[in-house]
Amino acid sequence: MRSIPISTISTLCLLLALASAGLSGCAAIGESSASSASISSISASSSASAAAAPADIAYVNDVRSATAAAVESGASASEILRSISRAAANHGVTDWEAHESTYFVVGEGLRLGGADADRAATVAAALTGGNREAAQILLNGYHA
Repeated sequence: MRSIPISTISTLCLLLALASAGLSGCAAIGESSASSASISSISASSSASAAAAPADIAYVNDVRSATAAAVESGASASEILRSISRAAANHGVTDWEAHESTYFVVGEGLRLGGADADRAATVAAALTGGNREAAQILLNGYHA
């Protein structure tokens, strides 16, 4: 049986939970390994939530990487926004702002790119246009 990294499973779980249950979260997945039942559950529910949020692993990884690269290069909030939009467009997602799950991976990208907490908060405010819920999701990703 092929091993799936916990971070991948956690990301999928978060995306599915956000898409189907708002911000209520996801059942905890142990740090040591995921059971095949959890993987089956994620697979079974992915088709139902696919229309609600972009849950493609490549999309998630590309948005996270684009965000991190922009932060590492010292990009402004507007340049980070353009990087995220380009990465999303490469996957056919033109309305990434409508998907809460994208904000979470943007937060992860900010952390991976080396943004400190103040910079993350500033970028969150700029990217979310005052949407407090989206900003909180982004900051949750930053602190994950």
